[in-house]
Amino acid sequence: MKLIYRYLCLALGALLGTGCDHGTFEPDYGSPQPEYGVPTGSIVVSGVVQDAEGGGIEGIEVELAEAGLDTTDVLGRFSIERQSIFLPCLAGNDICAILARDIDGAANGSYADGSADLELQQTEPGQGSWDLGTFEDTDVTIVLDPEREADEERP
Repeated sequence: MKLIYRYLCLALGALLGTGCDHGTFEPDYGSPQPEYGVPTGSIVVSGVVQDAEGGGIEGIEVELAEAGLDTTDVLGRFSIERQSIFLPCLAGNDICAILARDIDGAANGSYADGSADLELQQTEPGQGSWDLGTFEDTDVTIVLDPEREADEERP
């Protein structure tokens, strides 16, 4: 009976994700400790999407993950502005990148997807421990290459 009870506890423990450690628990103070809340900040990103000759491209969807998206105007300009959002790249050492994709098809020419790394600068300090402040990059340029036609890709 004792053996059945042990196997039942083992199976239940595995199912619920519990475990045993015969050593002593020593917290790792060198790693981040879980806390209540999430650090947030405000972000302002604007710029232009261009072709190889430097002309603005209309109808390109520009997206900053977790912060939103915008579609370029006739001159290829875009702007994304959000307040109090969590961006993993602001809280850590990750690089923030912005993505661009052609959503209007061949209307203004067909372009391959592109991206650019942001060089965010803090323009306003945070207010408290969870407010990271305001970060901006208002001079982003994304250059898109035209997509090759299916016939051109064949040897």
